[in-house]
Amino acid sequence: MVIWIIGMSGSGKTTLGNEMYKILKSMNKDWVILDGDMVRASLGEDLGHSIEDRRKNAYRISNLCKLLDAQGINVIACVLSIFHDNQKYNREIFSCYKEIFLDVKFEKLIERDNKGLYQNALNGNIKNFVGVDIEFIKPYAPDIVIDNNEDNLDFSDLAFKIINELGIENDYLYEYASKDRLKYPEKYQYTKFIGTPFLESYMTSRDKSIKILEKAVVRIVNNDLDIKTKENDISDFLLSDIRNVIPHIEKEIEFSPEKIYRNGGEITTKHYLLNILKTMSNGNLTEDMVYNIQKLLNRFEVTKRIYAEYNKNFKRSSLIYDEMINYLLFLNILLLLLSRESSKSRKYILFNTILKLNDLVTSSLSRVFSKSEIILAYCGLVKEKEIFESLWEEQLC
Repeated sequence: MVIWIIGMSGSGKTTLGNEMYKILKSMNKDWVILDGDMVRASLGEDLGHSIEDRRKNAYRISNLCKLLDAQGINVIACVLSIFHDNQKYNREIFSCYKEIFLDVKFEKLIERDNKGLYQNALNGNIKNFVGVDIEFIKPYAPDIVIDNNEDNLDFSDLAFKIINELGIENDYLYEYASKDRLKYPEKYQYTKFIGTPFLESYMTSRDKSIKILEKAVVRIVNNDLDIKTKENDISDFLLSDIRNVIPHIEKEIEFSPEKIYRNGGEITTKHYLLNILKTMSNGNLTEDMVYNIQKLLNRFEVTKRIYAEYNKNFKRSSLIYDEMINYLLFLNILLLLLSRESSKSRKYILFNTILKLNDLVTSSLSRVFSKSEIILAYCGLVKEKEIFESLWEEQLC
Protein backbone atom coordinates (compact mmCIF):
# COMPACT_ATOMS: atom_id res chain seq x y z
CA MET A 1 0.00 0.00 0.00
CA VAL A 2 1.18 3.52 -0.81
CA ILE A 3 -0.30 6.61 0.85
CA TRP A 4 0.61 9.67 -1.21
CA ILE A 5 0.29 12.92 0.76
CA ILE A 6 0.28 15.99 -1.48
CA GLY A 7 0.70 19.60 -0.43
CA MET A 8 2.71 22.75 -0.95
CA SER A 9 5.67 23.66 1.23
CA GLY A 10 4.34 24.43 4.71
CA SER A 11 0.98 22.73 4.17
CA GLY A 12 1.64 20.15 6.91
CA LYS A 13 2.09 17.09 4.71
CA THR A 14 5.24 15.86 6.48
CA THR A 15 3.73 16.52 9.92
CA LEU A 16 0.63 14.53 8.96
CA GLY A 17 2.77 11.81 7.41
CA ASN A 18 4.83 11.43 10.57
CA GLU A 19 1.70 11.17 12.74
CA MET A 20 0.21 8.53 10.45
CA TYR A 21 3.52 6.67 10.38
CA LYS A 22 3.67 6.49 14.20
CA ILE A 23 0.21 4.95 14.33
CA LEU A 24 0.58 2.60 11.37
CA LYS A 25 4.05 1.46 12.41
CA SER A 26 2.68 0.39 15.78
CA MET A 27 -0.07 -1.57 14.00
CA ASN A 28 2.21 -3.20 11.44
CA LYS A 29 6.00 -3.09 11.31
CA ASP A 30 6.13 -3.02 7.50
CA TRP A 31 5.80 0.75 7.02
CA VAL A 32 8.31 3.36 5.87
CA ILE A 33 7.96 7.09 5.36
CA LEU A 34 9.54 9.09 2.53
CA ASP A 35 9.41 12.71 1.56
CA GLY A 36 10.47 14.45 -1.62
CA ASP A 37 13.44 16.21 -0.06
CA MET A 38 14.68 12.94 1.46
CA VAL A 39 14.61 11.13 -1.88
CA ARG A 40 16.18 14.06 -3.70
CA ALA A 41 19.02 14.19 -1.17
CA SER A 42 19.62 10.44 -1.50
CA LEU A 43 19.02 9.77 -5.19
CA GLY A 44 18.60 13.04 -7.01
CA GLU A 45 21.92 14.85 -6.77
CA ASP A 46 21.91 15.22 -10.55
CA LEU A 47 18.57 17.03 -10.54
CA GLY A 48 17.74 20.67 -10.06
CA HIS A 49 14.32 22.23 -9.45
CA SER A 50 13.18 22.99 -12.96
CA ILE A 51 9.86 21.60 -14.21
CA GLU A 52 11.59 18.74 -16.04
CA ASP A 53 13.88 17.88 -13.14
CA ARG A 54 10.90 17.93 -10.78
CA ARG A 55 9.06 15.54 -13.12
CA LYS A 56 12.04 13.15 -13.13
CA ASN A 57 12.21 13.27 -9.34
CA ALA A 58 8.47 12.58 -9.09
CA TYR A 59 8.84 9.40 -11.13
CA ARG A 60 11.91 8.37 -9.13
CA ILE A 61 9.83 8.58 -5.97
CA SER A 62 7.01 6.60 -7.60
CA ASN A 63 9.39 3.88 -8.79
CA LEU A 64 11.08 3.65 -5.40
CA CYS A 65 7.64 3.24 -3.81
CA LYS A 66 6.81 0.61 -6.43
CA LEU A 67 9.92 -1.37 -5.47
CA LEU A 68 8.99 -1.26 -1.78
CA ASP A 69 5.32 -2.02 -2.44
CA ALA A 70 6.24 -5.08 -4.52
CA GLN A 71 8.11 -6.48 -1.50
CA GLY A 72 5.19 -6.00 0.86
CA ILE A 73 6.49 -2.81 2.43
CA ASN A 74 3.87 -0.09 2.89
CA VAL A 75 4.87 3.49 2.15
CA ILE A 76 3.80 6.97 3.21
CA ALA A 77 5.18 9.48 0.69
CA CYS A 78 4.98 13.21 1.47
CA VAL A 79 5.44 15.08 -1.81
CA LEU A 80 4.63 18.25 -3.77
CA SER A 81 3.31 16.14 -6.68
CA ILE A 82 2.30 18.73 -9.28
CA PHE A 83 1.99 16.35 -12.24
CA HIS A 84 -1.35 14.71 -13.03
CA ASP A 85 0.31 12.16 -15.31
CA ASN A 86 2.47 11.02 -12.38
CA GLN A 87 -0.59 10.71 -10.14
CA LYS A 88 -2.35 8.60 -12.82
CA TYR A 89 0.80 6.48 -13.12
CA ASN A 90 0.68 5.83 -9.38
CA ARG A 91 -2.86 4.47 -9.61
CA GLU A 92 -1.69 1.95 -12.20
CA ILE A 93 1.46 0.59 -10.55
CA PHE A 94 0.73 0.12 -6.84
CA SER A 95 -1.11 -2.74 -5.15
CA CYS A 96 -3.20 -0.15 -3.31
CA TYR A 97 -2.92 3.61 -3.73
CA LYS A 98 -4.50 6.31 -1.56
CA GLU A 99 -4.01 10.00 -2.21
CA ILE A 100 -4.43 12.75 0.38
CA PHE A 101 -4.35 16.44 -0.49
CA LEU A 102 -3.67 19.12 2.12
CA ASP A 103 -5.33 22.23 0.74
CA VAL A 104 -4.03 25.53 2.14
CA LYS A 105 -4.49 29.05 0.80
CA PHE A 106 -1.35 30.76 -0.48
CA GLU A 107 -1.80 33.64 1.97
CA LYS A 108 -1.91 31.22 4.89
CA LEU A 109 1.27 29.47 3.68
CA ILE A 110 3.09 32.81 3.63
CA GLU A 111 1.77 33.59 7.11
CA ARG A 112 3.14 30.28 8.43
CA ASP A 113 6.44 30.50 6.54
CA ASN A 114 8.90 30.57 9.47
CA LYS A 115 11.85 29.84 7.17
CA GLY A 116 11.04 32.75 4.86
CA LEU A 117 11.08 30.54 1.75
CA TYR A 118 8.02 32.06 0.13
CA GLN A 119 9.17 35.60 0.79
CA ASN A 120 12.62 34.85 -0.65
CA ALA A 121 10.98 33.33 -3.72
CA LEU A 122 8.69 36.35 -4.12
CA ASN A 123 11.74 38.60 -3.83
CA GLY A 124 13.50 36.63 -6.56
CA ASN A 125 16.13 35.11 -4.28
CA ILE A 126 14.91 31.53 -4.89
CA LYS A 127 14.16 30.33 -8.41
CA ASN A 128 11.84 27.52 -9.58
CA PHE A 129 9.81 27.66 -6.37
CA VAL A 130 6.45 25.89 -6.53
CA GLY A 131 3.63 28.30 -5.81
CA VAL A 132 5.59 31.36 -6.98
CA ASP A 133 7.29 30.94 -10.36
CA ILE A 134 6.12 27.34 -10.84
CA GLU A 135 2.37 26.85 -10.65
CA PHE A 136 1.08 24.41 -8.07
CA ILE A 137 -1.54 22.32 -9.83
CA LYS A 138 -3.97 20.69 -7.43
CA PRO A 139 -4.30 16.91 -7.73
CA TYR A 140 -7.07 15.85 -10.09
CA ALA A 141 -8.68 13.05 -8.03
CA PRO A 142 -7.47 12.83 -4.42
CA ASP A 143 -9.16 10.26 -2.18
CA ILE A 144 -9.21 12.65 0.77
CA VAL A 145 -8.99 16.45 0.83
CA ILE A 146 -7.98 18.16 4.09
CA ASP A 147 -8.67 21.87 4.54
CA ASN A 148 -5.69 22.98 6.63
CA ASN A 149 -6.39 26.70 6.73
CA GLU A 150 -7.17 26.67 10.44
CA ASP A 151 -4.36 27.14 12.92
CA ASN A 152 -3.52 24.58 15.63
CA LEU A 153 -4.90 21.58 13.75
CA ASP A 154 -4.60 18.41 15.83
CA PHE A 155 -2.58 16.25 13.43
CA SER A 156 -2.62 13.24 15.76
CA ASP A 157 -6.42 13.20 15.82
CA LEU A 158 -6.52 13.88 12.08
CA ALA A 159 -4.18 10.95 11.43
CA PHE A 160 -6.50 8.56 13.27
CA LYS A 161 -9.53 9.82 11.35
CA ILE A 162 -7.78 9.41 8.00
CA ILE A 163 -6.61 5.90 8.84
CA ASN A 164 -10.18 4.95 9.74
CA GLU A 165 -11.54 6.61 6.60
CA LEU A 166 -9.04 4.72 4.46
CA GLY A 167 -10.32 1.50 6.00
CA ILE A 168 -6.91 0.28 7.13
CA GLU A 169 -7.57 -2.72 9.36
CA ASN A 170 -6.41 -2.39 12.93
CA ASP A 171 -4.19 -5.37 13.58
CA TYR A 172 -2.53 -3.55 16.42
CA LEU A 173 -0.94 -5.94 18.91
CA TYR A 174 -1.36 -5.21 22.61
CA GLU A 175 2.30 -5.77 23.35
CA TYR A 176 2.01 -5.36 27.12
CA ALA A 177 0.40 -8.81 27.17
CA SER A 178 2.27 -10.33 24.23
CA LYS A 179 5.11 -11.82 26.29
CA ASP A 180 5.11 -13.78 29.52
CA ARG A 181 5.48 -10.83 31.90
CA LEU A 182 6.63 -13.08 34.73
CA LYS A 183 9.70 -13.95 32.67
CA TYR A 184 10.00 -10.58 30.94
CA PRO A 185 8.76 -7.80 33.25
CA GLU A 186 7.52 -4.69 31.45
CA LYS A 187 9.08 -1.45 32.73
CA TYR A 188 6.33 0.83 31.32
CA GLN A 189 8.85 3.67 31.13
CA TYR A 190 8.15 4.76 27.58
CA THR A 191 5.39 3.77 25.21
CA LYS A 192 4.81 4.10 21.50
CA PHE A 193 1.16 3.18 22.03
CA ILE A 194 -1.36 5.94 21.41
CA GLY A 195 -4.99 6.56 20.70
CA THR A 196 -7.85 4.43 19.47
CA PRO A 197 -5.85 1.48 18.05
CA PHE A 198 -4.17 0.99 21.42
CA LEU A 199 -7.48 1.03 23.31
CA GLU A 200 -9.05 -1.35 20.81
CA SER A 201 -6.14 -3.77 21.09
CA TYR A 202 -6.27 -3.56 24.90
CA MET A 203 -9.99 -4.39 24.92
CA THR A 204 -9.54 -7.20 22.39
CA SER A 205 -6.76 -8.72 24.49
CA ARG A 206 -8.83 -8.56 27.68
CA ASP A 207 -12.01 -9.89 26.03
CA LYS A 208 -10.09 -12.83 24.60
CA SER A 209 -8.77 -13.77 28.05
CA ILE A 210 -12.19 -13.34 29.66
CA LYS A 211 -13.77 -15.71 27.13
CA ILE A 212 -11.07 -18.33 27.73
CA LEU A 213 -11.56 -18.15 31.50
CA GLU A 214 -15.35 -17.98 31.38
CA LYS A 215 -15.73 -21.53 30.08
CA ALA A 216 -13.59 -22.90 32.89
CA VAL A 217 -15.39 -20.79 35.48
CA VAL A 218 -18.79 -22.17 34.46
CA ARG A 219 -17.56 -25.72 35.01
CA ILE A 220 -15.98 -24.86 38.37
CA VAL A 221 -19.05 -23.09 39.73
CA ASN A 222 -21.52 -25.74 38.58
CA ASN A 223 -19.45 -28.84 39.33
CA ASP A 224 -16.94 -28.06 42.06
CA LEU A 225 -18.75 -25.40 44.05
CA ASP A 226 -21.97 -27.33 43.52
CA ILE A 227 -23.93 -24.16 42.80
CA LYS A 228 -26.24 -24.53 39.83
CA THR A 229 -26.49 -21.30 37.89
CA LYS A 230 -27.10 -20.39 34.30
CA GLU A 231 -24.06 -19.31 32.30
CA ASN A 232 -25.36 -15.74 32.13
CA ASP A 233 -25.62 -15.65 35.93
CA ILE A 234 -22.04 -16.76 36.60
CA SER A 235 -20.60 -13.28 36.39
CA ASP A 236 -23.28 -11.83 38.68
CA PHE A 237 -22.76 -14.63 41.19
CA LEU A 238 -18.99 -14.23 41.37
CA LEU A 239 -18.77 -10.47 41.12
CA SER A 240 -21.59 -9.64 43.50
CA ASP A 241 -19.63 -10.78 46.54
CA ILE A 242 -16.10 -12.20 46.69
CA ARG A 243 -17.19 -14.05 49.85
CA ASN A 244 -18.93 -16.53 47.56
CA VAL A 245 -15.57 -18.02 46.60
CA ILE A 246 -13.29 -17.30 49.57
CA PRO A 247 -14.08 -20.62 51.35
CA HIS A 248 -13.04 -22.48 48.20
CA ILE A 249 -9.76 -20.55 48.05
CA GLU A 250 -9.10 -21.19 51.75
CA LYS A 251 -9.54 -24.90 51.21
CA GLU A 252 -7.36 -24.99 48.11
CA ILE A 253 -4.36 -23.22 49.63
CA GLU A 254 -4.95 -24.84 53.05
CA PHE A 255 -5.28 -21.47 54.72
CA SER A 256 -4.96 -20.95 58.44
CA PRO A 257 -4.11 -17.79 60.42
CA GLU A 258 -1.09 -19.59 61.89
CA LYS A 259 0.48 -19.82 58.44
CA ILE A 260 0.49 -16.06 57.84
CA TYR A 261 3.67 -15.49 59.87
CA ARG A 262 6.51 -17.96 60.09
CA ASN A 263 10.23 -18.20 60.83
CA GLY A 264 10.39 -15.35 63.27
CA GLY A 265 7.75 -13.16 61.74
CA GLU A 266 8.31 -13.58 58.02
CA ILE A 267 5.13 -13.19 55.98
CA THR A 268 3.81 -16.01 53.80
CA THR A 269 2.35 -13.89 51.05
CA LYS A 270 -0.61 -15.97 49.86
CA HIS A 271 -1.93 -16.53 53.39
CA TYR A 272 -1.38 -12.90 54.32
CA LEU A 273 -3.16 -11.63 51.19
CA LEU A 274 -6.07 -14.03 51.54
CA ASN A 275 -6.52 -12.88 55.14
CA ILE A 276 -6.69 -9.26 53.94
CA LEU A 277 -9.14 -10.14 51.16
CA LYS A 278 -11.31 -12.03 53.64
CA THR A 279 -11.22 -9.14 56.12
CA MET A 280 -12.08 -6.59 53.43
CA SER A 281 -14.92 -8.70 52.06
CA ASN A 282 -16.50 -8.57 55.52
CA GLY A 283 -16.34 -4.78 55.46
CA ASN A 284 -13.31 -4.40 57.70
CA LEU A 285 -9.89 -2.95 56.98
CA THR A 286 -7.26 -1.87 59.50
CA GLU A 287 -4.82 0.99 59.05
CA ASP A 288 -1.95 -1.49 59.21
CA MET A 289 -3.47 -3.44 56.34
CA VAL A 290 -3.85 -0.30 54.20
CA TYR A 291 -0.26 0.66 55.01
CA ASN A 292 1.07 -2.77 54.04
CA ILE A 293 -1.03 -2.91 50.87
CA GLN A 294 0.59 0.35 49.82
CA LYS A 295 4.04 -1.01 50.64
CA LEU A 296 3.43 -4.09 48.52
CA LEU A 297 2.03 -1.92 45.73
CA ASN A 298 5.20 0.18 45.79
CA ARG A 299 7.37 -2.94 45.67
CA PHE A 300 5.40 -4.34 42.76
CA GLU A 301 5.66 -1.07 40.82
CA VAL A 302 9.45 -1.31 41.03
CA THR A 303 10.00 -5.03 40.40
CA LYS A 304 6.70 -6.04 38.69
CA ARG A 305 6.89 -9.14 40.87
CA ILE A 306 5.30 -10.44 44.06
CA TYR A 307 7.46 -12.80 46.08
CA ALA A 308 6.34 -15.82 48.08
CA GLU A 309 7.70 -14.43 51.36
CA TYR A 310 8.51 -11.00 52.80
CA ASN A 311 9.89 -9.71 56.06
CA LYS A 312 7.96 -7.24 58.23
CA ASN A 313 9.21 -4.31 56.12
CA PHE A 314 8.02 -6.02 52.95
CA LYS A 315 11.48 -6.70 51.67
CA ARG A 316 11.57 -10.03 49.92
CA SER A 317 12.88 -13.00 51.88
CA SER A 318 12.30 -15.48 49.08
CA LEU A 319 13.40 -15.69 45.46
CA ILE A 320 10.17 -17.38 44.37
CA TYR A 321 7.99 -15.01 42.35
CA ASP A 322 5.99 -17.26 40.01
CA GLU A 323 3.07 -18.19 42.28
CA MET A 324 0.11 -16.79 40.34
CA ILE A 325 -2.18 -16.95 43.36
CA ASN A 326 -0.25 -14.06 44.95
CA TYR A 327 -0.76 -11.75 41.96
CA LEU A 328 -4.44 -12.67 41.71
CA LEU A 329 -5.17 -12.17 45.40
CA PHE A 330 -3.41 -8.81 45.34
CA LEU A 331 -5.31 -7.85 42.18
CA ASN A 332 -8.66 -8.52 43.83
CA ILE A 333 -7.60 -6.67 46.98
CA LEU A 334 -6.81 -3.57 44.91
CA LEU A 335 -10.13 -3.88 43.09
CA LEU A 336 -11.99 -3.93 46.41
CA LEU A 337 -9.92 -1.01 47.66
CA LEU A 338 -10.67 1.00 44.52
CA SER A 339 -14.41 0.32 44.82
CA ARG A 340 -14.37 2.03 48.23
CA GLU A 341 -12.08 4.89 47.23
CA SER A 342 -13.60 8.38 46.95
CA SER A 343 -10.49 10.24 45.74
CA LYS A 344 -10.38 10.39 41.95
CA SER A 345 -6.58 10.66 41.82
CA ARG A 346 -6.22 7.71 44.18
CA LYS A 347 -8.59 5.68 41.99
CA TYR A 348 -6.33 6.28 39.00
CA ILE A 349 -3.24 5.27 40.97
CA LEU A 350 -4.85 2.00 42.02
CA PHE A 351 -6.24 1.34 38.55
CA ASN A 352 -2.81 1.88 37.03
CA THR A 353 -1.43 -0.99 39.14
CA ILE A 354 -4.51 -3.12 38.43
CA LEU A 355 -3.86 -2.76 34.70
CA LYS A 356 -0.27 -3.90 35.15
CA LEU A 357 -1.30 -6.88 37.23
CA ASN A 358 -3.81 -7.93 34.59
CA ASP A 359 -1.21 -7.44 31.85
CA LEU A 360 0.87 -9.96 33.75
CA VAL A 361 -2.09 -12.31 34.23
CA THR A 362 -3.23 -12.25 30.59
CA SER A 363 0.32 -12.64 29.30
CA SER A 364 0.84 -15.66 31.59
CA LEU A 365 -2.60 -17.22 31.26
CA SER A 366 -1.15 -20.70 30.80
CA ARG A 367 0.12 -20.43 34.39
CA VAL A 368 -3.43 -19.88 35.68
CA PHE A 369 -4.58 -23.45 36.22
CA SER A 370 -5.86 -23.99 39.78
CA LYS A 371 -9.58 -23.46 40.35
CA SER A 372 -9.00 -20.55 42.72
CA GLU A 373 -6.66 -18.86 40.26
CA ILE A 374 -9.14 -19.24 37.40
CA ILE A 375 -11.96 -17.69 39.44
CA LEU A 376 -9.80 -14.82 40.74
CA ALA A 377 -8.39 -14.12 37.28
CA TYR A 378 -11.87 -14.04 35.77
CA CYS A 379 -13.20 -11.73 38.49
CA GLY A 380 -10.16 -9.48 38.18
CA LEU A 381 -10.48 -9.06 34.42
CA VAL A 382 -14.24 -8.50 34.37
CA LYS A 383 -14.07 -5.96 37.19
CA GLU A 384 -11.18 -4.15 35.51
CA LYS A 385 -13.23 -3.86 32.34
CA GLU A 386 -16.18 -2.42 34.28
CA ILE A 387 -13.95 0.12 36.02
CA PHE A 388 -12.29 1.09 32.74
CA GLU A 389 -15.68 1.78 31.16
CA SER A 390 -16.78 3.78 34.21
CA LEU A 391 -13.60 5.90 34.29
CA TRP A 392 -13.86 6.42 30.53
CA GLU A 393 -17.40 7.76 30.91
CA GLU A 394 -16.20 10.10 33.67
CA GLN A 395 -13.52 11.45 31.34
CA LEU A 396 -16.08 12.07 28.60
CA CYS A 397 -18.31 13.94 31.04
